[in-house]
Amino acid sequence: MNKKCKIQPDEYYKNECFELARFGKVVSLKNTMTSEQHTQYISLLADNFVETKDNISTRINELCSLVSDCNPLGLLKFSASMSFLAIANQLSEINYTAEQNYTVRATEYIQSILVSTENKYNFDIDGEKRPFKQI
Repeated sequence: MNKKCKIQPDEYYKNECFELARFGKVVSLKNTMTSEQHTQYISLLADNFVETKDNISTRINELCSLVSDCNPLGLLKFSASMSFLAIANQLSEINYTAEQNYTVRATEYIQSILVSTENKYNFDIDGEKRPFKQI
């Protein structure tokens, strides 16, 4: 006898586009869009591409400007210490929350900005122009 045992999810959500279910630590995502809905969605994404790209570019440029105005060593020290505080008492990356992941990844992103942009910080002036938390 081949019996199929249907397992009930711990949490479940469904709308016209997708179905999401959680079984303990396992999350299942199923696309429920029809081909018409998929075509409309792709068309919507294509129509908003330029605006979205410009918005992302503007935000990246603002962030690069903020980072390049800071003391690079001080900023990296601050970012690294925030990362360590965020993941304290976590045994594995799988246990990190989204906020903790953002904090950890921020250090890597700041490093990439520092090596790819010209630093405008004046090392002769004491004190910071911008607070690190703003970044």
